[in-house]
Amino acid sequence: QHLHKSLKLWSLYCDLEESLGTLEGARAVYERMMDIKVATPQIILNYALLLQEHRYFEDSFRVYERGINIFKFPHVKDIWQAYLTQFVDRFKGSKLERT
Repeated sequence: QHLHKSLKLWSLYCDLEESLGTLEGARAVYERMMDIKVATPQIILNYALLLQEHRYFEDSFRVYERGINIFKFPHVKDIWQAYLTQFVDRFKGSKLERT
């Protein structure tokens, strides 16, 4: 396996950015992980949660949507569940055309 596609190294880099770096740095790492296709469904969920914790709700929904487009069933199930739960909690019945 090529080192630049090592999930362990990217995960470590992501953890370091989240704990010692900036939100922008962490976002860049997560985006890059998705671009080079090393992201897992759990990484998608972690990224969306990080954005929600910083009140970037629309961005978190875009991350869920991107994850839904990347993964297929059954791997996408947890992303769909988190997305729909967060969406309903956030919008309480409005914006239903988006779902």
